[in-house]
Amino acid sequence: MTVSGISLVTPVLNEARTLNETLESVLHQSIYPKEHIIVDSGSSDGSLDIIKRYSGRAPYTVRLITTPAEGVYAALNAGNAATTGEVIGLLHGDDAFSSHHVLEFISSAMTRDKDVELIYGDVHYINTRGQRTRYYSGAHFMPSTLLSGFAFPHPSMYIRRTLWQRIGTYDTRFRIAGDYEWIVRSTLKGRARTMYLPLDMVAMHEGGIAFRWSNRLRHNISEKRRALHLNGYKAPLWRLMWRYLYLFRH
Repeated sequence: MTVSGISLVTPVLNEARTLNETLESVLHQSIYPKEHIIVDSGSSDGSLDIIKRYSGRAPYTVRLITTPAEGVYAALNAGNAATTGEVIGLLHGDDAFSSHHVLEFISSAMTRDKDVELIYGDVHYINTRGQRTRYYSGAHFMPSTLLSGFAFPHPSMYIRRTLWQRIGTYDTRFRIAGDYEWIVRSTLKGRARTMYLPLDMVAMHEGGIAFRWSNRLRHNISEKRRALHLNGYKAPLWRLMWRYLYLFRH
């Protein structure tokens, strides 16, 4: 089995219901990550037992980092700082790879084009019954669409370590739009060299903090405005609301 230069980071906080599916999807990739960094922020539901069993089965390095429960962006910062691979990717503890070939396609694309700093693709959502409910594609993303609140799906993002070092960490002052702010900082302001990979990469379970409509319509929009302002851009409220017309139709 080929090993890629990809470091995979998984933040976990009481994900026992879905975590086994997440980790199995890594074990069944056609090529393995160089390492899998799992950041646990105080699980008490059996997640640590699942991680221990997984670590004993994985034919690649699995490292468990424990951190205080200070939010997903603090966990991602800790995980990314611990990586050693050329490329850094994310797989949340309640998500799973959509196919066995995701890491293979990403590794191939990054190897083929050494100038690309950031790759993104598509994801889909599933409900508690395992039924697919919505497809979220990055196909129409351009840095300018960030001014309307539209970014590619964060769980599909793979970045070169050099870009992480150049752009910096996630801003932990954000509750649910820290990923959006980082994408603004890297692609719009930082002009990172990006590539869209037309691939369904991740199955995401509904119900997370950013998925709830109350958070989207209240916290998410206000945080996106703040993220743009922090980076020197302005967007009126009505323009950011257009993003949600897209969601209703897709």
